[in-house]
Amino acid sequence: MKITDETAFHKHLKEGSLLPVYLLCGKEQYLKKLYLERMIDQAVDDRSGFNFQKFDGKELRVETLCDAVVSLPVFAGRKCVVVSDLDLEKRGSGEMDQLKELLADLPDTTVLIFCYFGIEADIKKNAKYKKLAAQVDKAGCVAELSPRTGSSLIKFIRDSAARAGCSMQPAAASYLVERCSGDMQALKNEIDKLCHYRPGGEITEADIDLLCSRAVQSSVFEISKAMLKNDYTRCMQILDDLFYMREQPVAILAVLSTVFIDLYRAAVAKKNGIPVTDLIGWYDYRGKDFRIKNAYRDCYKFKEAFLKGSLQLLLDADLRLKSSRADGRVVLEQLVTDLIMLRSQG
Repeated sequence: MKITDETAFHKHLKEGSLLPVYLLCGKEQYLKKLYLERMIDQAVDDRSGFNFQKFDGKELRVETLCDAVVSLPVFAGRKCVVVSDLDLEKRGSGEMDQLKELLADLPDTTVLIFCYFGIEADIKKNAKYKKLAAQVDKAGCVAELSPRTGSSLIKFIRDSAARAGCSMQPAAASYLVERCSGDMQALKNEIDKLCHYRPGGEITEADIDLLCSRAVQSSVFEISKAMLKNDYTRCMQILDDLFYMREQPVAILAVLSTVFIDLYRAAVAKKNGIPVTDLIGWYDYRGKDFRIKNAYRDCYKFKEAFLKGSLQLLLDADLRLKSSRADGRVVLEQLVTDLIMLRSQG
């Protein structure tokens, strides 16, 4: 069984009957951690006893895993074995065959959970992880947990604040996403900070401005807004702030590039009557759909010729950063200057 919808996976676990094996993968770290904890609690009553074993997959021998899985629980009907970040790229054919044999004949007294946090388990393109997913699919469940988006993400923020005794209006929750990104763990950390600052009260956009650090994405988006006003001084100030925060030039350029790519995609789509929902489906905007929605909202303010030209300038800057010894700060300052000049030409 393969599940890509979080609601369906939540329903599956709520039904109470765990399968022999699970593979937790996908891009949303917070959800993987959340559901892993729930599954362990559901599988065993005591994590400190013999019936719970957790392994670091980077060092784990498959033979050791097999022994743990097939051994019987002690004074209980079931045990749980968790393996985090089992690196299949480092496994030879012998260990891969052992793993295949184990998954083909799992005991009903063990719940085996593979989870990936520090390693990307690409179950669509990587041959070894694809095989693992297919084997788990036959015996249990592959859960691919993607970032929450839209109203689901806003609900997560407001519910998290409510559990801490605070409240947030939808507009404030949406503003928090724009300022801090759609990463759920990062958002949870910011919510905890905001609730500690304003216990029992309503969290406002002013509180968010005061306490929450801007994500690089948000700061770079401010550069594009300053560019719209031909505000060279503001652009350079934001760039200076990013360097003060020790952000790497390559990372800043990568985010700046995504901002202009989003604007160009949105401009072309709007010109051809294509709705923003289609863009969200065509490109990988899961968990960051606010990006393309903002671009769709703002793209009319930029001429298509400017957006095309900006992509060429960004490409040239990327080549300079990666293929020469040019100073990264100088490259980015020159890029912003060129973009402002291109924008001022109409």
